Amino acid sequence: MKRKNTYLLIRAVAQLLKEGSTLTLRIIGDGPERSRLETLARNLGISRQVIFQGLVPNSELPAYYQQAAVVCLVSRAEAAAAAPLEGMACGTPVVCTPTGIMGEILQEREIGILVDGNAASIAGALRTLLADEQLRSRMGVEGRTVIERQHTWGRIGASYVDAYYEACDLRPSHSKP
Repeated sequence: MKRKNTYLLIRAVAQLLKEGSTLTLRIIGDGPERSRLETLARNLGISRQVIFQGLVPNSELPAYYQQAAVVCLVSRAEAAAAAPLEGMACGTPVVCTPTGIMGEILQEREIGILVDGNAASIAGALRTLLADEQLRSRMGVEGRTVIERQHTWGRIGASYVDAYYEACDLRPSHSKP
């Protein structure tokens, strides 16, 4: 979870709660940092507003994404950035650091907010989205459209196959120059 920068997200939520926002942070997943993160939430006085959901079966994830106002991924490094893509597929706007493909996707379209890796930037993005239901709705609809057009598992699988063939120079003979 260290790589996930979850502690920054907890600090951002603490700032928003201090300002008077009413929100709950639900952390899905588990890892060796969980006890430290629980301690951080307790020390910041927000343990009631931070729910450590733990591991959730993939079949149950869409319900969580659909219930969320925003999906956040503020990792330092991410290969595929599955959580925000799944959130977008469920019509939920995202707040992300530019890891994996999220930097490219969020720079092309207004479907979420790209943040720096600091609590103030994360809090600012959350503040903006939580205050504007129409913006969240518009971003959610647009994000789902982008996923449906460009990021289906069929397209992703095909791009992996293409990359594999290219890396191994195994393109079918009809496609070689």
